[in-house]
Amino acid sequence: MEEKSLVLNEADGPSKEGDRFGLARLIFSIVGVWGGYRAFSWAAGLYLLRNFQSSPGSAVATVLGLAYPATAIFVLVEMLIVIWLYRPLASLFHIPRVKASDILRTREALVGTGAGLLVFLMAIPSLKDLDTRTSFLAIFPASHPLGLRSATYAILLGLALPVAGEIVFRGIVLRTLQPYAGPAAAILVSTLLFVSIWPLFGVVVSLSLGLAASLLYTWRRSLISPIFANVVVTICGGFYVLWRIWS
Repeated sequence: MEEKSLVLNEADGPSKEGDRFGLARLIFSIVGVWGGYRAFSWAAGLYLLRNFQSSPGSAVATVLGLAYPATAIFVLVEMLIVIWLYRPLASLFHIPRVKASDILRTREALVGTGAGLLVFLMAIPSLKDLDTRTSFLAIFPASHPLGLRSATYAILLGLALPVAGEIVFRGIVLRTLQPYAGPAAAILVSTLLFVSIWPLFGVVVSLSLGLAASLLYTWRRSLISPIFANVVVTICGGFYVLWRIWS
């Protein structure tokens, strides 16, 4: 069985008419995502400002309890909407007829895991300086860190958001731009879009993760490796921040 049975088949890509439609849909989708994110940030800031003016004491609790998870949930919803617009996914990714082997899937998962661990180790200096104590304590309170709310947020931030984000930024944005702009320009654009919207860990970590995931996707032609890289960075980064808070 050919090793490229799992990868995206660039040679069997869409027609020129389909390419043009895909690019137009990509532009409208990304503008909608970016505009929605900015509008949400503005509305949330306005709400918190008014809340603070009317009741300064409760505004602090509102920021601690809602701001960080609400942003992550909003970004996830946006990613899911974009994925829904691109259904069915098989036609977008041009999955080849030959069935992928379990060995190849495992190999891609291991490559993504190794890349994610490398990015995490390189990002530790940035995570040390990252002021996330209030955000993480709102999600994982020291008194009850393993409650239902904490478990729900852990699944949201550590699994659902990374998977949806990689499908959108690598499987849709990068995949659509590469035939038009070439690998380097497509990687640059998709990485900068990722950094401008991604709600976790700050600019330095998002930039490192976005660049690594884009390079992985371009190299491996598979979504499995960047998905695993994103999940590993997110989970390891979250545990590292919590360890620093609780130690």
